[in-house]
Amino acid sequence: MLTIYKTKRFSFELSSIATESKNRFTAIIGANGSGKSRLLTDIASSYLQSHEDISPSRKETGKVQPSLPTRQTMKNHPALLVVSNLLTDTFPFTRKVDERYKYLGHKRNNNMFTTGSLNYLTTSSLLDLLLYPNLFSSYTRMIKKYLDLGEINFMINGKVSINLEKTISNYLASRNEEHAENTRRVHKPGFESISSEVLVDSFALDISEWANKAISYGSDISSRFRLSSISLQELLSICQNFNVKPSTVYRMLRQTNSASIELLVSKKFGSFPVEELSTGEQLLLSTIARIAANIEPQSLVLIDEPEVGLHPNWQQKIIVMISEIIPAAYKCHFLLATHSPFVASEAHDILIPGSKWGEFIEYPDSVAARSIDDILYRVFGSTVAGNTAVQRDVQVLLEQIAGIESHDKDLIKNSYERLSKIADSDTVELNSVLQAIAREI
Repeated sequence: MLTIYKTKRFSFELSSIATESKNRFTAIIGANGSGKSRLLTDIASSYLQSHEDISPSRKETGKVQPSLPTRQTMKNHPALLVVSNLLTDTFPFTRKVDERYKYLGHKRNNNMFTTGSLNYLTTSSLLDLLLYPNLFSSYTRMIKKYLDLGEINFMINGKVSINLEKTISNYLASRNEEHAENTRRVHKPGFESISSEVLVDSFALDISEWANKAISYGSDISSRFRLSSISLQELLSICQNFNVKPSTVYRMLRQTNSASIELLVSKKFGSFPVEELSTGEQLLLSTIARIAANIEPQSLVLIDEPEVGLHPNWQQKIIVMISEIIPAAYKCHFLLATHSPFVASEAHDILIPGSKWGEFIEYPDSVAARSIDDILYRVFGSTVAGNTAVQRDVQVLLEQIAGIESHDKDLIKNSYERLSKIADSDTVELNSVLQAIAREI
């Protein structure tokens, strides 16, 4: 668990809690510009700098300067997952193949974004998740329970081709040639284990036979051919034999225009391609699939604004959903930068901005069982009309000023600080109460 973090620009410290024996979820909150997303980026850069053999460049990570204890903590985490659905995420993007640092955002090669990225990420991740049957089963149960979605089917779209074997062989040969000419120009090919001519030919033969058979014997649904469980098992067997991920085969078939693998998800009123689901459904399916397909025990997982595009009910359930899929025994640490009180309400602990920029401190109280209004006011420093917590704080100060009741100094101070955050030029009466109590504290 990342309980102590210190670099040149950022720092925080978390207490040891009972969740050390299971997955831990920490919410990082703060106003725009408070540095919460930058903190996640700083952690990612620290991880890369602590594993210098996978650092994308000194330019990206050289300013971080993690302390020695922070470096050691980073090395104790076998993998770092960085997850974002924002088109402006600032996570380091490295093209170097390494299973320790896993960028799971929408940026692609050359740090650019591509159309269809969400659909691509979802399909890739769920194909890889097939390698972990228990996690895949947990995932399908989760989407049925919380999203009211049914069966996930993989479809293959293409035509039988006698030239497919040659196409794949040429593709792999060109990839290997590129890599041999310039080892620094790594395009995440995923074919590191297929380097010899014999392996290239063998792999090309197996995949071409598999794809042609799947298309020939599939059940046609609107020009898509359903991949049977037997066909999927054959694909997984080929991938395991050659130490290649299913997502790598998916990418290769797309890039060679040989065939495409697509997702079909069933709902109450029929089955739909994943891209026809609502934006919220797609985002939630994709985010959790990416995490589940790439996580391993004791991973550190950074998620920037997971609430983007989600209904409040789903915002409040996203931590619950992840918890139901990822085994507690994995003991992973999830850090979520969020503006949502719904997300924060399910976290084990919360980091809030400290007295200086870049410093975050642990919120001292538990938010368990608190109402969203209460969390908005007490933790986020915001409020809504009719918030009873605001009324209680005002009452405490008025009773103190009028001498009706003598309250504890800490209670007065906390009430004053919370109300000060929501005071403005148009809150004349509140301002006068704050001015009066300020003389006493």
